[in-house]
Amino acid sequence: MIARWLLVAGLLAISVDQLFAVNEVALPGMGTVDAGDAAPYLSQALEYRRLGFNEWEIAELENAIGHARDPKVKAICYAYCGGAYSRVKRYDKAMRNYEEALKLDPEALAYFERGMKISPHHDELLNSFAWFRSTCPDRSFRNGIEATRMAKEACERTKWRNVNVIDTLAAAEAEAGYFEAAASVDAKILEHKDLTNLGRKEIEERVQQYKNHEAFRRSIR
Repeated sequence: MIARWLLVAGLLAISVDQLFAVNEVALPGMGTVDAGDAAPYLSQALEYRRLGFNEWEIAELENAIGHARDPKVKAICYAYCGGAYSRVKRYDKAMRNYEEALKLDPEALAYFERGMKISPHHDELLNSFAWFRSTCPDRSFRNGIEATRMAKEACERTKWRNVNVIDTLAAAEAEAGYFEAAASVDAKILEHKDLTNLGRKEIEERVQQYKNHEAFRRSIR
């Protein structure tokens, strides 16, 4: 009889442990976080991310945002949602999610950046994030030094062949106060033969803007 009760007690203890662990979610590059009611949605979103199902990932992340009670967890969900929107090139929504993440927890995007280093879309996410940190109209979200570091890494990963990424580096350097370097970087883009007339005009305008010691402001990329 005693042995039976000990067995039942052991099973109950395991169940309680599992009950408390059910909200733990492993985030890439971050360890685990107690996501509370958002846990099942965040876990499913990460699985969809691994499989490359971007739209399903976004849907689950938005569910996670709606169910998250802890501001830090909600901020992480917003940051991941920003990355997901970047991958499907819906940069306006990506920027809005990044902004919400930063409002809730300035460290949330640092967590996200660590996690996205193992992402196959790392260069795209770096570029989107660097553009946001360089050109966001709200100065509290801008960080030219951080944006320059990320933009340079994105340029290296794309072997300096992607004009959008190079343009992001110029914007980041301008935000950091290195206007001559920014103008020089964008001037080199004008040498690309595949640049459209519209793109060429925009770059020419930015080169002049940087020469005038003015940083560029835009909300999406």
